[in-house]
Amino acid sequence: MSLKICIFCGLSLFGGCLYGQGKVTIIAEDAVLQAENHRQQKRSADDHEVLGYRIFIGMFSTRSQALEFKVQADEKLLPDYESQVVYDEPNFKVYVGQYASTTEADAAYADVKKLFHNAKKIRMAIKVKKNQ
Repeated sequence: MSLKICIFCGLSLFGGCLYGQGKVTIIAEDAVLQAENHRQQKRSADDHEVLGYRIFIGMFSTRSQALEFKVQADEKLLPDYESQVVYDEPNFKVYVGQYASTTEADAAYADVKKLFHNAKKIRMAIKVKKNQ
């Protein structure tokens, strides 16, 4: 068994020397370093999830109903607040804002509750920039 391994290794080394003549060439080193740096910067700038708040204002069984409601909500809420449609199987839910602190969420909730009486402040995972 060890003789077979020795012969295989010898042939591999000899064949490698013949094929590449023992030289190792690094191709596009700068491009690889730039790509790695870009990946690191992107990772550090990406959003991450924290436990925060959103204000729930509606739930619908179809996307078209939710989008229609979103347009109506934005007419009432803009420019101060903007709504988002989130698919939470099996329903489409309409939320206002993403708030990392209770203080921010409470202030927005008071305003939104005046326009949407069934609004609820919901504690949930939200995306924020890493530097926040």
